[in-house]
Amino acid sequence: MHRGHAFVGHSFNEGITVLDIQDPSKPKVVNFVGCAPDAVKAIKAGRLLATVSYDALSLIAIALQAAIRILDGKPVAKVIELPAGIIDISNCEVWNRPYEERPLPMWDDVVTADFVPSDGPPIN
Repeated sequence: MHRGHAFVGHSFNEGITVLDIQDPSKPKVVNFVGCAPDAVKAIKAGRLLATVSYDALSLIAIALQAAIRILDGKPVAKVIELPAGIIDISNCEVWNRPYEERPLPMWDDVVTADFVPSDGPPIN
């Protein structure tokens, strides 16, 4: 919340709904900001302090790497969590790049090596 407004993030489209909650019993939608590139423009213009990345491109990249590991007979954790990052004025330019120029996560940077697969001891 900030100055009588609530900001609700949507993972399905990486957008943010801005709600006027000065009267909490009657919240009103004020605006919707679609993340990258809309949120980047709003951050750069000073209309938005920050947003959260729920990066579909990174999710797909790790999912594809998991699929390749499965096809190669390598273990894959049942649950893989990607951290959501904060996008603000210090790093918003990365999110302003075309998709093909954005950095992608690599398996070893995201998935810990010491998970327990369903059929054996911890992998190190």
